[in-house]
Amino acid sequence: MLGTSLLAPEIADLATDAGFEVAGFVENRERSKCESDFHGLPVHWIDDCAALSSTHVVICGLGTTTRSKFIEQAAASGFCFATVIHPTAHVSRTSTIGEGSIVGVHVAVGSNTQIGRHVFLNRGCTRRTRHANRRPRLGAARKRTSRARASSAAPCTSRWERP
Repeated sequence: MLGTSLLAPEIADLATDAGFEVAGFVENRERSKCESDFHGLPVHWIDDCAALSSTHVVICGLGTTTRSKFIEQAAASGFCFATVIHPTAHVSRTSTIGEGSIVGVHVAVGSNTQIGRHVFLNRGCTRRTRHANRRPRLGAARKRTSRARASSAAPCTSRWERP
């Protein structure tokens, strides 16, 4: 879980409800936070986590403006990002959810909606199309750079699609 702010434990709960096992938290601003546990789990420094990228995925637990920098740091270390969809959320069969996005409790994503990468849809949010021929898009799509992923690493799924 990227982050040790107040939002991170809430996102960790969502991830657990969605079937993920949260192994710990990752910090990139204050190394001193790595000296003690956070909500009963260890805190790791981002620069020390690259070796975990082959066995772990990350979820961004930040809601601040520094969020994109932290996401870029994790991607540069080779991490893939989990897409978290809470079991009480409804996502239309004709919609897609981008990599690293989080769909919270009782969220409804209507038909033909495309949610971008690293979007957080908080509790009770509803997103639907306004016109039948239009696919609304939330979140800016960013091009992945070659430095973001080691060439030997397996590619991440770029979006979630209903099976």
